[in-house]
Amino acid sequence: MFILVESVRMALRSLRAHPLRSALTVLGVVIGVAAIVAVVSVMHGLSASISGELRAFGAGSLTVEGYTPFKEQLLGRQNVLALDDYGRIVAHVDGIRNVAAAFAPFGPGATVRSPARSAVTQVLAVTVSYQRAMQAWPEHGRALRGADGTSRRKVCVAGRKALKKLGLPADAVGTYVDIGGHWFKIVGVAEPKGDLFGLSRDDYLLIPFEVGQALAADADRADIAITFEVDDVAQADAVRDAVTALLRKVHGIRPGQPDDFTVQTARQAAEKFLGIVAMVSAVLASITAIALLVGGIGIMNVMLVSATERTREIGICIALGARRHHIVAQFLIEAATLSSLGGLAGLAVGWLLARAATALIPGLPPASLPGWSIAVAIGFSGAVGIVFGILPAVKAARLNPVDALRYE
Repeated sequence: MFILVESVRMALRSLRAHPLRSALTVLGVVIGVAAIVAVVSVMHGLSASISGELRAFGAGSLTVEGYTPFKEQLLGRQNVLALDDYGRIVAHVDGIRNVAAAFAPFGPGATVRSPARSAVTQVLAVTVSYQRAMQAWPEHGRALRGADGTSRRKVCVAGRKALKKLGLPADAVGTYVDIGGHWFKIVGVAEPKGDLFGLSRDDYLLIPFEVGQALAADADRADIAITFEVDDVAQADAVRDAVTALLRKVHGIRPGQPDDFTVQTARQAAEKFLGIVAMVSAVLASITAIALLVGGIGIMNVMLVSATERTREIGICIALGARRHHIVAQFLIEAATLSSLGGLAGLAVGWLLARAATALIPGLPPASLPGWSIAVAIGFSGAVGIVFGILPAVKAARLNPVDALRYE
């Protein structure tokens, strides 16, 4: 313990003796650790935000959508869920409730006109349950009702961003907009959800499902997304298998052929997203870790210079009875102390960079720094110092005491 404390003290004294050289030496470590911490903080905050929203749907929530492999998409093919699929799920699948369906009757982007201006936005025809499933509650006015669909009322609920693009006020209840050549009355304004990856989640208009069916150019080929809840969470897998079997039968999919649709729970969607985020984080962290290697080379270079400068001191220590492992330990502890201080500085800089990134980039949730990343950043930076300090330490320990004492 005495040797450890004394080695740390001597390392700090060496750093104070050459402050500029020490600062430049750990610069690579600071940059490497800061980059890794910034990436991990931003991605962890994003992961926590999105997974929280996905899990808010509940473990018993399932989503059914059409699926087309990328190769088939390149050939211009698209597999869709039709209105008949929606009707069959409602009629033949037991143990489900709050079945919500949505499709875009005017295509991916529809031109909407207001008295002020026109804009392209997303127009979705939805069932009443959709608003509950997607947590699209009204901030002003009211939500869509079942009577709106049965009576074919041309009414809609607007997102905040869509209103802004149309030049309408935040409380635009009672205003009329032209959708596909038909005038719709805005009866509600949904609560804002903000941006994600720079894309707005408030840029949409919701119209009654039955009205969308009547206005769609080809309602039978509409690509419908279906969301529902199971009565018993324990039966979620059984319900998913029942839906899969039903759709494979009506779509004429033979055994061994892949599905042309996907059925997944909110938990599966969250796990899939978290897996993608983890992979991206690992790739980015690996790239930024190159700076740590550069910092390690700088530490090795400085420690080699230090061993040369302290040749006489090493000779005196050996002549007084110091063993080689004492010399090795002293140099390794000095290198580890140097790189660990760089790791602490990089930790602070990385956290500031993450906070700045989330403040400057629209749609990014607040950065979150997990506790394990702090330990890993400091431990890894210390390990870099030890690894790149081995060669200088061994060189210093192998000095001949007689030659070392004669060194000028």
